Amino acid sequence: MIDIYTDGACTETRIGGWAAILFQDGKKQTLKGQEEKATNQRMEVTAAIKALAATPDAVQVTIHSDSQYLIYTMSRSWKRRANLDLWEALDKLAARRKVQWDWIPGEATPEMLEAHQLANEMAGLAPTSNPISHIPPPTSQISSPTAQLMPPVAPAHMVDVGEKPVTQREATARG
Repeated sequence: MIDIYTDGACTETRIGGWAAILFQDGKKQTLKGQEEKATNQRMEVTAAIKALAATPDAVQVTIHSDSQYLIYTMSRSWKRRANLDLWEALDKLAARRKVQWDWIPGEATPEMLEAHQLANEMAGLAPTSNPISHIPPPTSQISSPTAQLMPPVAPAHMVDVGEKPVTQREATARG
């Protein structure tokens, strides 16, 4: 069994980076690279291709990625409208292995964070120790005049979304 964590990144100038971290029998292997004329989606798929190419045929593999584009195209048959060359290569590699596709939101694990940082590094993006570090901490003081006009936020509460009796309803919208 091989666990693979992949990520891709791309700059506004279309320099892309990809990374894959493979774990097998307690050993870790890191793969990474850079491409020109890239998109984020191409880098995500490229990372999976490079990772699978580094594994033997007939092995059980789980690919973990934060890319719904990659994971759901392979596991839920999302339509393929772009990057057809990459999908063809990925299909051939996946057919020779027992692949499970696992979507992980964002950099939710240390392995995904490492893949994210390596892909960003290869794309030439600034490194981050915490992907959400740019979000300012909450404050109790309102500093913007616009924010002072906003009503206070009510506390969250549970809403019953279960079965309801069938009733006739009418809605009107105006703009």
